[in-house]
Amino acid sequence: MRTNFKNSNSYQPLPFNHLIMNHFLQATSSKIKNLGCMLTILASFFASVSYAQPTVLYTSLTSTTPAPSNSRFTLATVGGFRQYRFQANQTTAANAESWAFHTGTTGSVNYNPNWRPYSGGNTLSTNTFIPTSFANGAKYNTGGGSDGLLPAITSGNYYTWNVSANAAADNVMSVLESSFNPVAISTVSQTPGSNIVTNLSQVRVAITLASAPNAAENIFVRYTTNAYSSSTLVQATVTGSTAVAFIPAQSAGSVVSYYTYSSNKSLASINSDVSSYGQGVHDMSTLNLNNNSGSNYGYTVISSANPVIVSATGGTNASYATLGAAFTAINAGTHTGVINVSIVASVTEAATTSSLSASGTGSSSYTALNIRPSGGTAVTLTSVGTAGTAMIALAGADNVTIDGLNTGGNSLTISNTITSASSGTCTITFNTEANNNTITNCSLLGSSTTPLANNGGTIFFGAGGTVLGNSTNTISNCNIGPAGSNLPSKAIHCGGTAGFPNTSLSINNNNIFDYFLTGNVHSGIYVTSGTTGITISNNKFYQTAARI
Repeated sequence: MRTNFKNSNSYQPLPFNHLIMNHFLQATSSKIKNLGCMLTILASFFASVSYAQPTVLYTSLTSTTPAPSNSRFTLATVGGFRQYRFQANQTTAANAESWAFHTGTTGSVNYNPNWRPYSGGNTLSTNTFIPTSFANGAKYNTGGGSDGLLPAITSGNYYTWNVSANAAADNVMSVLESSFNPVAISTVSQTPGSNIVTNLSQVRVAITLASAPNAAENIFVRYTTNAYSSSTLVQATVTGSTAVAFIPAQSAGSVVSYYTYSSNKSLASINSDVSSYGQGVHDMSTLNLNNNSGSNYGYTVISSANPVIVSATGGTNASYATLGAAFTAINAGTHTGVINVSIVASVTEAATTSSLSASGTGSSSYTALNIRPSGGTAVTLTSVGTAGTAMIALAGADNVTIDGLNTGGNSLTISNTITSASSGTCTITFNTEANNNTITNCSLLGSSTTPLANNGGTIFFGAGGTVLGNSTNTISNCNIGPAGSNLPSKAIHCGGTAGFPNTSLSINNNNIFDYFLTGNVHSGIYVTSGTTGITISNNKFYQTAARI
């Protein structure tokens, strides 16, 4: 975190230094011939003087976890400030105990300088930003001052001490009191990934926590485009031990830097303090943070008129007019490793199949492929399709995730509008050993009218390869219905090959509706002998109108 604390208060020079200077001036008036020598000595003396930053927290509390050493704790450097947290094992009344910041170590404390109030009787307040103008804060002292007084302390509560790292100057500070031990922030990732984000792209920041946080603990993402001279705070939505936040689309050419931190203070409270006291409020509101080991996270925004953006850990990054064009580039090895495909606007796909080959086929080489909408809008992939073919084919592709998200305004609809009874007509097909793939949180629409015994449907699990079927694939949390008013005969068709059956398929928690073929048999999910080990659970099957 690159936060600079600015202080208008001038520090007080050491009195001893004034005595040295006065003695030097008197000496030079009588012994001008020694001027060069004295200047050298004086320069050497002042070069050796350093104004140390706060390194030690003192409190008169006698029982805490971790236990203090000589009533003192060693401050840790966190981002651009110092921090220490302990759990109180005693309850004390307000003004009964004291505190101060010093330099040195817990075993060898240096009281010159120290940071504490200038005068006695000043009591700290918890969960409050304490600027340098407050009398009860971390005032710079060169041996003087008076220890500050603690507020009421509650046994079992946690106290997080934050202080800025000014040397010969006053410091801002805070003491955050919580009834819980703050959760650690383990990992941070973004979508679109890598370093390519267009001016159309909203960035999704995924945060993994060490455990589910307390209900009073908020997770934030702080981002900036001007090196934290100013910044914007967005609050993450927490589910269990994960959190998700969205950075809005930024203008082309912007260099975005961000990190994430937790706080027991609300978004409104932090923003209000920032308006009054400046950017240093963020550090003082921090319980825990993840700032990429001090480097922060970030990306550069490029300009692009193409709605399908591909970023990868290998190869190059680019944008495309259609998902099919992106698949062609991936098949050619243009993008390799972990690949992220972000769709930022609706796309009309070609009538021909958008086919993704298995990694290792030809020049293709990828370990995982993630397809998601971005930009905070409802995105639709539409094709008029071709009779007897799929709109999207996972042709031996493994480790593909198509996630419509349904968060932050993002949603994804995949729609094949062709009405055909030709075998093989479908919206999405899995074939030729397509394994470990997931389609979730999407609207999957189609109007295939293939008879029950013929291959096809909105989703079609087809034939496997020469070794395996199409295995360990999941369809979850999707709306599976018709493309417009033309109803499909089958929502999902699980076919396969008897010798190499499709296995370990999971169809869970979907809305499957409006599948109907006049005068013939129709099915929400049709499973043949070419599929074994399928799990169908928690789905809803229904019609939205009367059928004859």
